[in-house]
Amino acid sequence: LTSSNFCYFVAYNDEEPLKTVPLAAIKSVSIEGYKGANCLRIATNVFMSDGKPRIFFLKGADDADVRSWVDVLNEATMLSKQRQMKLRARSLSGLSTESKLPQSANNSPLAAVPRRASESDGGA
Repeated sequence: LTSSNFCYFVAYNDEEPLKTVPLAAIKSVSIEGYKGANCLRIATNVFMSDGKPRIFFLKGADDADVRSWVDVLNEATMLSKQRQMKLRARSLSGLSTESKLPQSANNSPLAAVPRRASESDGGA
């Protein structure tokens, strides 16, 4: 687990992960029994070629191990999404709508434009 990704490996000593999942792409983490094993179910917003969401099942040593991973992953996912929201808010805060809108004589950015009589009575 890194600050932005969940990585998993085939063997404990492997140097390269089998898969890396961005924390922001994790939709939910839950406990699910699978063939009598203690499993962790990770549903993502990443889609496979058939259009179905990618779901990972990981086996834990025991119930306590699986529960602790669920708690840690849920918290890490929430923090990652909060960081992304703050970054988006910062990038949007640099845009000022007031400075980009034209100002009218009474200094209101959305003042109505007066119409000529021919426009308001249908033309002629």
